Amino acid sequence: MKFRLNTAQLLKEKREHLLETWKENIRATADRTFKLMTLDQFDEETESFVTEFVTAISSENFEDITGPEYQKLVTMLGKISASRAEQGFTPKETSFFIMSFKEAVNKYIGQHVKEPKKMAAEIMI
Repeated sequence: MKFRLNTAQLLKEKREHLLETWKENIRATADRTFKLMTLDQFDEETESFVTEFVTAISSENFEDITGPEYQKLVTMLGKISASRAEQGFTPKETSFFIMSFKEAVNKYIGQHVKEPKKMAAEIMI
């Protein structure tokens, strides 16, 4: 679906703004995050995730996350999940990491895609 390629391009172009929005969302609501992990680790996880996510969706494969283009992203998410469990994060806190990213992405899509059908296609990722 051609629309979704626009999302990958938008996320590449707005990468720094997206990262800041995402980090602000986490900082505003996840008060335990920085009691359990360092700022450097947080920055590394968020930046690596955005890089791997954009790389994966740039492949045009939106149906099969078991494909090779998603391998690094899936592996990284497994490591983040295990690391956070060891650090004392709850499953809810760990899932918030991803849900807050989706919220930030949808915000940017909403600002840049005004046509309803296009927007629906974009937010399906």
